[in-house]
Formats: sequence, structure tokens, C-alpha cells
Amino acid sequence: MTPRQRLALEQSEKRQKINDLLGLDELTDDQRNELDTLTKRMQQIEVESRAAIVAEGEDEQRMRSEFGDDRESAELRALVGRANAGAIFTAALEHRATDGAEAELQQHFRLGGNQIPLEMLRLETRAVTPAPTDTGASQQPILQPIFATGDAAFLGVDMPTVPVGDAVFPVLTSRPTVGGPHKDSTAVGETTGAFTAEVLEPHRLQASFYYRRTDAARFAGMDEGLRAALNSGLSEALDKEVIDQLVSDVSQTAATAENTFATYRSALVYDRLDGRFASMEGDVRVLAGASTVAHMAGKYRGNNADDSAIDSVRRISGGVRVSAHIAAVAGNKQDAIVRRGMRRDAVAPVWQGVTLIPDEITKAGTGEIVITAVLLAAFKTVRTGGFARIETQHA
Repeated sequence: MTPRQRLALEQSEKRQKINDLLGLDELTDDQRNELDTLTKRMQQIEVESRAAIVAEGEDEQRMRSEFGDDRESAELRALVGRANAGAIFTAALEHRATDGAEAELQQHFRLGGNQIPLEMLRLETRAVTPAPTDTGASQQPILQPIFATGDAAFLGVDMPTVPVGDAVFPVLTSRPTVGGPHKDSTAVGETTGAFTAEVLEPHRLQASFYYRRTDAARFAGMDEGLRAALNSGLSEALDKEVIDQLVSDVSQTAATAENTFATYRSALVYDRLDGRFASMEGDVRVLAGASTVAHMAGKYRGNNADDSAIDSVRRISGGVRVSAHIAAVAGNKQDAIVRRGMRRDAVAPVWQGVTLIPDEITKAGTGEIVITAVLLAAFKTVRTGGFARIETQHA
């Protein structure tokens, strides 16, 4: 679901709730407060919806800038659509060169015969038909493992594809000092432009899996299954590394007492507004652990209120998401990552090409084949002000 669609859904839900409250003959104090909150949120959604429309246009332009609009770029997109990850897998396993669309694509990105271009893994995964357990049996789509993905995207972490070599991300760290207004010839001093540059070298993400040789002979959907597993598995690994890097780079705001309805709203939203990184509640997004969200669900505005802390924070902020990559509760405390704005404050560059390393020797005695997938990536928070690491306390 795109941000624009999410806002449209929220707008519809809020409008229905407002209509329900307005239809009551008499409102309680809590219901009046809720109506006031809903009205303010609807005003925020209008602003956020316009921003989302602009952002979607920028995303479209970014995709076109990656591939382009000319005939050559259109042919490249068509080539990516025709290429088959399973064919590259098979060629790597058989220690032979690829051919056809796969070879053309590898040549275009200057990859080896055992490397899958990242563009192929970004394709939408279609339903896969597995090998039947008995000849003529009804074949059903493969059920993939459950992966925890999407955290980096939720936090707006940029993941550009980079070529061979170190990836450099320069940041201008000083704002110009503006003088005036002057009506005379008063001199205005210059501001020294200060830059920092993050030079990131690739780190290796690696996973191995194996299967029986006899199954390979019967597997009708190996290419699609491989694409789905690689895409989701590597995405999960990237997400985890991004969260770990944020925890390493961003200083923690420690908890001093059990969080309440009010302190959750202040710590996660209102204390994060500074007029630069975040100017309104909708600029704030919260990535929290399951235990923190559960605790927030039990903290209410008042004894007779049905508005919990999680309801309130989710309503006023740009979103709350539960992450499987947030460290577990320790001593009744758990971190939450707060995103302030959606600028390029953190990066996770990915080097082109997922390398496949086949191994028919290690498990030859059991008739099994081992395949190792290697992805190169790096992770860094280039502006820590775009994030906050808030410790929550549950007891």
C-alpha cells in the first residue's frame, strides 16, 4: 500500500467516525475530545495527502531516471522482464555460461555468469507451481517462509544500487548565516561550508540453502521460488542490518519511569518535533517492538476512555509499525526508533549483482546440492538528526 493509499484509507475511516459522532444526540466529554482530535487529524491528512501526491511523482521520476524513457531503456526493461533467475541458477549449478536474455542482462551490468542482476529480484513474484508428491497430483502454489521485511522502506532509508568501488555520500553540515535586512551597505559575513563524506565499503551478506538432487529433477517452479526466496531473504537481512546500524549510530534517550498515555505521546511524537526535521505530527514515524506496542495498548487517556496510547500515537503520527528486528525487552525496557521526516538521512547502498556459488561436493554423499547466495551492501546514518532512539519502559 502506497502512502497516498494509506492516507486515503485513514481519511475514509476518520470521516466515518466523525459522521457517527455527529449523529449522536448528545456527546460526552470524551466523545467531544475524540471529535476534536479527529477533526484536527483530518486537516493534517489533507496536507499529507498533497505531499504524498508530490512524493509519488518524484518516485516515478526516480524510476524513469534509473531506466530512462528512451527506446534503449524500454528495451532494457523488456529484457529484465524476459530474463529468468532460475536459468542463471541452473547455469551456475552446471558450471556453464548463460545465454539469451540472461546473458545479455549480465553483460549490460558487467556481471559474471553466476550473478543475478538486482533488477531481476525486484520483479513482482508470481505464483509458483511445485513438484507434486505423486505423478498427476494437483499442484498448488509454493508457500514461502515468512520474512520480516519493509522496516527500511518504512523509515525511508535509501538503498541505491552502486557499481564497483567504495560508495561515497557527502553531506553539507553547515547552514548559511543570513544577514539583514539592510537598507545600507552593511557587510554580511560569509559562512564556511563544512562537508563530511561517508565512504562506505561493501559488507558481505551470505546465506546457504540445500535441496535434494532428486527434488531438483521434479521441481517445476525453481526459478520463481528462487527469486522469491532470495528477494525476501536478502530484504530481511538488509532490514536487520539497517536497524542495527541505526541503534549503533543514534544516541539513546533513556527511560526513567514506566511510560504512560501522556509520556508515550510526548516521547514518541511531540518531543520529536523541532521545526526542521519534523514540523508536524505526520512527519514522525515510529518503529517499535511488539512488547512496546502491547504495553501502549494498555495505557488509556483516562479510566473511562477507550483511546489507548497506541491508538493515539498511530492517529496523530505518520504511522506506527511493529518490527521483528528491534531488540527484545530487557529489564522491562525496549528501544523504539523514531523517524523524523523522510530525507536521505540514512543509506544502505547495494552493490550490483547477487552471486551464486554452487557446491555439489560437500553433501554429495547424501545426494544434496548446496547453493550459497552472496550480496554486498553497506549501512550508515549520514544525518543522525533524522532519527531518535527512544527507550520505553513497561513496568
